[in-house]
Amino acid sequence: MELRVKQDLKAHLDQKVLQAQQEKQEKRYSTIMKMYDIRNVPLMGPPGPPGPPGPSGLPGTKGEVGLPGPPGLDGEKGPRGKAGEPGPIGPPGPEGPRGEGGVMGFPGPKGDKGDMGPSGSPGLDGPTGEKGAAGPPGPIGLPGSMGQKGEPGEKGEKSEMVYGPPGPPGPAGPVGPM
Repeated sequence: MELRVKQDLKAHLDQKVLQAQQEKQEKRYSTIMKMYDIRNVPLMGPPGPPGPPGPSGLPGTKGEVGLPGPPGLDGEKGPRGKAGEPGPIGPPGPEGPRGEGGVMGFPGPKGDKGDMGPSGSPGLDGPTGEKGAAGPPGPIGLPGSMGQKGEPGEKGEKSEMVYGPPGPPGPAGPVGPM
């Protein structure tokens, strides 16, 4: 394969060298024709055939990398390699569909008593109850302050005088001076 690539490259380079030599001769001929035309010297005839090749020149500088060659043929499939190290654990997958319901279990133990909840709002007023029985009398209070003098009343009717029976005799008086 390498030999063919080298041969193709050599043929390509040889073609380029010939093309460059032809261009050089044409340029030289054109320059000569212009020189005669500029000086107005009549031409004697057309130029002759090209001369024999000159001596070999000095080796040139290293050329640039050539064009890439055509892709190579695919080789035979090799044996399977060893398994690599396991990779890191990936993220969990999406949640799957819900499964069928299971058999109902036994009731669990009674839980602890919960905390007391917050106080509720006051309730609605209930209906008015029946009047209760009279209670026992309270203790006698202190005498009140004297009231204001009242207005004089109307004059009453004249009554008859009624005398009662005479009273008992009074006690004896003190003994006088002697």
